[in-house]
Amino acid sequence: FGRVKQIVEHRLAMVEDDDNTSEMRYSRLTTAVQEVEQRCAQITAEHAQQVSRLNEEIRKLAAERQALNQELSSLREQHSSVIKERDTLSATLQRSREEQMTMNDRLQATHEQSLLAREEAVTRREQQKSSREKEELEQQHKVTIAQIQQKTR
Repeated sequence: FGRVKQIVEHRLAMVEDDDNTSEMRYSRLTTAVQEVEQRCAQITAEHAQQVSRLNEEIRKLAAERQALNQELSSLREQHSSVIKERDTLSATLQRSREEQMTMNDRLQATHEQSLLAREEAVTRREQQKSSREKEELEQQHKVTIAQIQQKTR
């Protein structure tokens, strides 16, 4: 503002017109300078308000950004925990599958042993039955021979 006023005053000093014209020009220029000063003051005030609004918005955005960063950090921690839990569950599931396979193998072996034991028991019974039948037949055969020998005497 001061620079504009200096230029106006400098120009006025250079003009060598009559006093009346100079005064009128000076008056018009002074009025113009005052209007420019008022407009500059108004623009400066508007600029200050805009800067203030922008600074407030920057503060709000910074607070929002900080909140989002905290939420992101929390989500990352949760994600890490979920990954660890998943890995633990996967390992537990793998162990369970291995145990199930071991149990199935044992069950299969027990079942096979049971079948073998049944077959052996059946075979023994059949052999015992066969032995008894053989003894009975031999006994009958002896009785028959004894009867035949008595008849022939």
